[in-house]
Amino acid sequence: MKTHFYDLKFNDAHGEEQSMESYKGKVILIINTPVETENNEQLTDADHIYQKYKDQGLAVLGFPSDDFNRKLYIQNPLANNDDKVPYNPTFPLMEEVHVRGHDIHPVFQYLTEGRSALFINKVKWNYTKFIVSREGRVVSRYAPQKSVIQLEDEIQELLNG
Repeated sequence: MKTHFYDLKFNDAHGEEQSMESYKGKVILIINTPVETENNEQLTDADHIYQKYKDQGLAVLGFPSDDFNRKLYIQNPLANNDDKVPYNPTFPLMEEVHVRGHDIHPVFQYLTEGRSALFINKVKWNYTKFIVSREGRVVSRYAPQKSVIQLEDEIQELLNG
């Protein structure tokens, strides 16, 4: 496993390799999203925060996962979903990944292992959120029930810090 957050690589929704290095110096909110969704409150809240703070250095990254055997719906630009009305967040969505288990993606392995007692636990459900500082340090983890709007004060503090 990579030893620094900025060494981590992942694919965007188009299958193009990306690196956390390109987000260096930004506060990053990482959210594991369902592959498909009917309830968009978490995503619309994340979009709202992203639009409000992106010019101050906030990045929001959505990583779709179907590890919870629940098909919900987010628009994947590579999928043929003509019969569904997608929700298209303005923040970037990545390629579908595993957020737990033997095939856990390196980004989520980094986020959940070896940081501190707060981060050792596996991701338990969709919409688990992680906040990474401008220095690439994982500073917070939030359960799915916590709204992105409730994270705004912490995000502001990190952006101003």
